[in-house]
Amino acid sequence: SYTQLLTSSLSMAAALHARGLKRGNRVAIYMDNTWECIVSIYAISLAGGVFLIVNPQVKQEKLEYILRDSGARILLTDGHLSKNFVDIIDHVPECERLIISGKIPAIFDRIIKHMELYDEIIKNTKPLKLQSSTISKDLAALIYTSGSTGVPKGVMMTHQSMFFIMGSLVEFLRLDDTHRISNALPFAFDYGLYQLLMCVKTGA
Repeated sequence: SYTQLLTSSLSMAAALHARGLKRGNRVAIYMDNTWECIVSIYAISLAGGVFLIVNPQVKQEKLEYILRDSGARILLTDGHLSKNFVDIIDHVPECERLIISGKIPAIFDRIIKHMELYDEIIKNTKPLKLQSSTISKDLAALIYTSGSTGVPKGVMMTHQSMFFIMGSLVEFLRLDDTHRISNALPFAFDYGLYQLLMCVKTGA
């Protein structure tokens, strides 16, 4: 429900604040299209951070490049994707923390960085009081290109620009709270992400 989404997002936002996240800090999301991914997107925004979603099909080399290029301080990820980041994460000094969703494989014994469990954080953290220190021209997200013709490039999206795009799409598609949207696109792809954002905006 939307109540669950808000409560969980505020709890994760509070946890990110408690772990030193400041306005404008980058946080990477390397997850499948899951509930935890959705909560992470809104939590980062509520905490004043900048989210970037990495396609879960991305392999080690490209993931390491995106983490370094973005300067992400925190990585939220799924345990089953560990084979793609366990060998690189300690070589990305900017990324100080790991928050892991799902089962934790034995391979995690090799990780030196501070690692925490997503479910435990949600369970044990009181929701952040709803407030915002961001303004419309603050950076909201980095949406990385596929890198098919070179290295991926992070497209800088402000809150204002994303809200405008979302509103335009809602108007064009004539969406409202009676609609149901089935999304087969990854949230790392901008139009996949906007399916989620449009749904929440309209209460669909």
